[in-house]
Amino acid sequence: MVDTTKPEIVHLLRQINEGATNSQTSLGEVMRLCLRLGKLLNNRELSNWAKAEARGYESTDSLPDYRIFETQVRGTFSGPFGSGVKNASIPKILIKEEHRDTLFNAYIMQSVGELERLVSGSTDTNSLTIPWSGDVIWYYQQQELLQGHALVAAEQVMTTTHIVGILEVIRARVLEFVLVIEEELGIDAMNYDNKKPLETPSQEKINQVFNTTIHGGTSFAFGNAGTTNQYATQVQPGDLQGLKEKLAQLGITEDLLNDLDTALDKDADSQEQPGSHVQGWLSRVMIKVGQGTLQLVSATATTVVMAEVRRFLGLPPA
Repeated sequence: MVDTTKPEIVHLLRQINEGATNSQTSLGEVMRLCLRLGKLLNNRELSNWAKAEARGYESTDSLPDYRIFETQVRGTFSGPFGSGVKNASIPKILIKEEHRDTLFNAYIMQSVGELERLVSGSTDTNSLTIPWSGDVIWYYQQQELLQGHALVAAEQVMTTTHIVGILEVIRARVLEFVLVIEEELGIDAMNYDNKKPLETPSQEKINQVFNTTIHGGTSFAFGNAGTTNQYATQVQPGDLQGLKEKLAQLGITEDLLNDLDTALDKDADSQEQPGSHVQGWLSRVMIKVGQGTLQLVSATATTVVMAEVRRFLGLPPA
């Protein structure tokens, strides 16, 4: 390590610190400053990351964890005699395992500037959608996701909250990186004008700080806070009372619980499980949720309902 004075580094760190803290400063500007800092520190990892955030990512393989998250999927179905269901939740367990990553996960590759423009002036409830391709729709039309209905269209659904979350994660991680680097350099953040020489950290140390603060740390989950513990206890095979209690917690009404009891009795001798009556019951739940006549505790609860019914039957959840 070389003992040298780096006034430009100190100035850049101060600008980045202030820009990351002030939401009025665009992240595009913060990334340009980070790109410059990476060059002055001769650190390729920081420069490449700042460039990707400022210009957008070229492939999903290079995306950081905070730019990948699971979405809901809503479908439109057509039924007999002109009937149909719109905005029906499509549970992940109905989709082939090898397709789930592509059809349920969103990979956000746009630049921070594009993301900031996307959420500018919006509210947390503004929806953003990613439609399934025509080939995927055609494939799942053959699978009958909803009994007696054919899939017409489907799309991943998220809100601008997800995008705001990404931007906040970037700001937080940039700020953490700067604070640690300032500490390593011996910079007093309360006195940036201090002219004492700086001892530049080694590339190994800078890389360690970068990987810990930018690519490491806590994983961020976007969604409805407080719903995870609700699903922690799983139904045991054959425990009908436990199944009914869990489904009631999820928002399944007493009438539907009684109908499920009847459907399970009718399918008791069925060689294939779940049997046709239980499958019909699950379809009714999806239809009611899609029509808005059944309110479950969260948008993902339909998936949990199906998983718990399968566990009761002694089947894997997916």
